[in-house]
Amino acid sequence: MRNFVFVLISVFLFGCSGDSLKTGKIADTYSVSNTETLEIFLTEAIPIEGGYNISQQAEHFTVSEIQYRDKGIYYVYVPEADFTGEDVVKITRADSNGATVYAKTVTTYNIDVTE
Repeated sequence: MRNFVFVLISVFLFGCSGDSLKTGKIADTYSVSNTETLEIFLTEAIPIEGGYNISQQAEHFTVSEIQYRDKGIYYVYVPEADFTGEDVVKITRADSNGATVYAKTVTTYNIDVTE
């Protein structure tokens, strides 16, 4: 019985090393005119630990931010008035238990801005 407990504790300790952080990557594409506001719904639940942040900011924006609202979390993008083309923003979601981030998901949003 002691050997079983020892093996179980060993598996747990080695399985929870710093290398166990999992990172997923997702890409989405959106289209918006340069006179519109793009709002992307991220989640309904507002996390107590971890959360969302912009890990790579867009280049051609008037507004590019994560907004916490009553109905959830949104990414809001307003392009520069005269800009047309592609803009890119990366948003990282970190899942945490309070002490450790155990998973990250990076979502790349390709935003096609038209007239």
